[in-house]
Amino acid sequence: MARYKTIFALNEDNAVKKNMAVRNITNLIKDLGSENVEIELIAYAGGINDFYLKGSEYEEKLAELHNKGVILAVCSNTLKDKNIPAEQLLPFVQIVSSAVGELTRKQTEGWSYIKI
Repeated sequence: MARYKTIFALNEDNAVKKNMAVRNITNLIKDLGSENVEIELIAYAGGINDFYLKGSEYEEKLAELHNKGVILAVCSNTLKDKNIPAEQLLPFVQIVSSAVGELTRKQTEGWSYIKI
C-alpha cells in the first residue's frame, strides 16, 4: 500500500503549468519511489485544453505517467461546459463527477493537495 498520496490540480490553459505538472509528478515518483506513492492529476476548466485530448502534444508524456500508475482524471462538468465528448479524450483518462468533488474526497481521505 502506498505511503504517500498526492493529488495535483490543473485548471489553467498554460503550457508552462502543464509541463510543470508533468515534471513535478515525475520528480515525485523519482524521489519517493513508485511503490510508495499514489498520484492523481485532475484537470478541469482550462486545464484540459490541448492536454487530455487525443493528438495532444502531451500525449506521450501523459502515457508515460499513466504507465507509472498515475491516475489522470478530468471533470465531467468541464467536458459538458466545453462540449467535449468522451471519445476525444486520451483512452487512459478517467472521468470524475466533478473536480471540486474529487479534490474534496481525496483531501478528506488524507491526500496531499498541490495546485499547479
